[in-house]
Amino acid sequence: MIDLPTKAEVDCSDGAAGCSTYVTGNPINRQITHLVVKSNRPPFHEALVPVDKIQETTPDRIKLKCTRIELEKMEPSEYEEYL
Repeated sequence: MIDLPTKAEVDCSDGAAGCSTYVTGNPINRQITHLVVKSNRPPFHEALVPVDKIQETTPDRIKLKCTRIELEKMEPSEYEEYL
């Protein structure tokens, strides 16, 4: 089992990338599937990072197995709220 902290600094193989904001999962098997990373560079988008792209974690830092360019190309995270 991997520990995925939120509000942790996120680094790619080529430098600092942003901050972790959420984790998402499969409600059927209760497995974490993605980490949401908010970019520290404009336009400050949030990307869905598959858990297989996570190299290592500590309580305040997450290291990814991708470059910042690859992170920018990952699926954007979208949040919808219904009232």
